[in-house]
Amino acid sequence: MEIHLVRHGETVANKEKRMQGVTDTPLTDLGISQARELEKNLSQYKFDLCMSSPLKRAKDTARIVTNERQPIIVNDDLIELDFGSWEGVKKRDVESLYPVDYEMFWNFPHCYKPKSGESFQEAGYRIKKFLDVLKKEHGTKTLLIVTHAIVIKTILIKIENRCLSTMWDAPFVHNCFHTIREI
Repeated sequence: MEIHLVRHGETVANKEKRMQGVTDTPLTDLGISQARELEKNLSQYKFDLCMSSPLKRAKDTARIVTNERQPIIVNDDLIELDFGSWEGVKKRDVESLYPVDYEMFWNFPHCYKPKSGESFQEAGYRIKKFLDVLKKEHGTKTLLIVTHAIVIKTILIKIENRCLSTMWDAPFVHNCFHTIREI
C-alpha cells in the first residue's frame, strides 16, 4: 500500500504560535494558498481513497488538495494530539507555565505524560490501531491521508519501527508537508 501523508495548511493558531492540538482554528489565507499549491503537485497521483482528521483545518485542506473531486473519509484516529491545558497557549508561554512537562515533551517524548490531554504513548496506540486496520482493509490501494504534524510523525515512527524517543528527529513536518511511504 502506498500512503501519501499531508499536513494541513497554516492555521490562525500556527500563525500566532499557539498550541492547538484538538482546538480547531481555521486555515489562514496562506494556508489556503499552500493547499492550492500542493493540489498542483498532487494532481499527478491517482488516489483510491482520501482520509482526513475530523478537524476542520485538515478537512478543508483535503477538500482543496483533492480539488473536491474525491469523497473524503473522516477518521477520528487521525485527530491531532490533545494538548490538554496547553491548548491555545502561546508556545513561548508553555515553557514558563509548565517547565517539567515542557522538558519531557521536547526532550523525552516517550516519557511525556501530561496531567491532562494525551501522551505520545496513547497517540502511538491509536495510530498503530489505525495502521493495522488500514493494512487489513486497504492493502493494495494508494491513499491520501490529510492530518497533523504529530500524527504524521507517529505514523512514520510506527511504519519505520522506531521508538517514540525519536519523535523530533527529521523530517520537520511543516504546513502542507507531503511525503510518500510504502507500508
